[in-house]
Amino acid sequence: LPLLLLVAVLVCLTAADAALPAAPTLDDAQAMRRRPRGRLLERLRRQPSDTAGKETVPLTEIKGAADAPPFTLGPGNYERALTVGGRDRYYQLHVPPQYDAAAPLPVVLNFHGGAGNPMQQRRDTQMDAVADKNGFIVVYGAGTSAFGKFLTWNIYLSETYATKKNVDDIGYVKAVLDDLGGLFKIDEKRVYATGYSMGGILCYRLACELSDRIAAIAPVAATLQNPENTCRSDRPVPIMHFHGMRDDHCLFEGGVGENARDKMDRPSVREGIERFIRINGVPDTPTATGKIGAAEYIRYGAEGGPGTIVLWKIGDGGHTWPGGKSTLPEDRVGPVSRSINASEQMWTFFARHSL
Repeated sequence: LPLLLLVAVLVCLTAADAALPAAPTLDDAQAMRRRPRGRLLERLRRQPSDTAGKETVPLTEIKGAADAPPFTLGPGNYERALTVGGRDRYYQLHVPPQYDAAAPLPVVLNFHGGAGNPMQQRRDTQMDAVADKNGFIVVYGAGTSAFGKFLTWNIYLSETYATKKNVDDIGYVKAVLDDLGGLFKIDEKRVYATGYSMGGILCYRLACELSDRIAAIAPVAATLQNPENTCRSDRPVPIMHFHGMRDDHCLFEGGVGENARDKMDRPSVREGIERFIRINGVPDTPTATGKIGAAEYIRYGAEGGPGTIVLWKIGDGGHTWPGGKSTLPEDRVGPVSRSINASEQMWTFFARHSL
């Protein structure tokens, strides 16, 4: 009897195992990446972080030239598909009510953090409202991953997908700007970049490697990770950096963050600021300091000068966007500062600079 019972259990377990879906293989992943662009976009759009009762933004999908003859689109929210380096990519954008095809508008590139996505970034930064108030276009970039979720950027120091696969994210940004310029009238001398965490690190890459197209950057909760030989900007790039002093993911003092998903030994914020002080050719002695609530700022160089650097140390902020929202719970990323609004502060900074 015990032997018969054992056989019955083994049969049940085998049947249950056969009913389970097979684990995805490398071939499965490649097949997923080869799916038609429309299905890719639909899969990305339905990520869990975009649902579960959270606010969403209706998007008009622009698939090809027939959907968007040059400069015929008006204000609104859009999603655009494109192919870069053989990869299906996409981006979202917000065009403010002030847009008129007769007058070019500035552009702010806004990059999500690691394992994030464009809709999450627009929700957390609340930048659409700032764009509507001040009249600029916001582009929400989308990174890459193996299966369409948990998007990442190529940032040199990372064990995540985009870096390990050496995805050409600089080429992606160039392609997005070229594509955008064929759809809307944009002021190509006033293109700016901001981003959160891994997206902020990408901003530093752009300052190092694409300074001929990016007028200024404003990283949030990030560090400069470019090797010395990859950061030789052709011009001084103005920088406004925001960093929570209670950030235990990307540490202000550098090292491995206690709660970081990507366990890498990162440079300190100070190291990156000092490198760009040298690159931009501004004095290493602060020219101004100040405080708003728990947020302190230090400025190097003249206000509005070509190489100005402003460092915000957010005393009441964690690994979060100051003045914004946080998709992730506070016990994972720390508090959201209410001392300042990073989206508003950076636009005031951006507005003083152009190529």
